[in-house]
Parts: sequence; C-alpha cells; structure tokens
Amino acid sequence: MDISSEALDFVNNHIDELVKSGELNHEIERVIRLRYGVDSGEPMNFSELRKTFRWSVAKMRRELIRAEKLVFNVIKRDI
Repeated sequence: MDISSEALDFVNNHIDELVKSGELNHEIERVIRLRYGVDSGEPMNFSELRKTFRWSVAKMRRELIRAEKLVFNVIKRDI
C-alpha cells in the first residue's frame, strides 16, 4: 500500500483533532497511526497489530473497526 505524504498529513491532522476533542483515546490513536503508517510511512497488517498490542483476534478486529469508523467518519465530513 503506497500512501502519499499529503494523505498521511491529512489523516494525521484529523487524528490529532480527535484526540484533542477527547473522541479518540491514546490507545486507539496508536492503533490507527500504526495501521496506516501515519508516523512511519510503513503500514502494519492485522497480524502485526495483534502482536504489538497482544490482543485477541476478536478484540483487535473490534477496536480496529471502531477506530476506523470514528476517524474516517470525521474525514468524510470534512471532505
């Protein structure tokens, strides 16, 4: 997956906004940043995320879906 630096900056700004507003906690912020490589430019796949957080498949799936919905609903609103 190749994501442009402009797209990463856009997502990063929205994540920061959600954290400041209290809508996104720091753990879920970290999930999104790692999943999409927002800070590193290197996205993590589902298995890598699970190993990093030491969560069950069910919890990882639940938290990832929740985080993606929250972040991308805000992004869709602003586009």
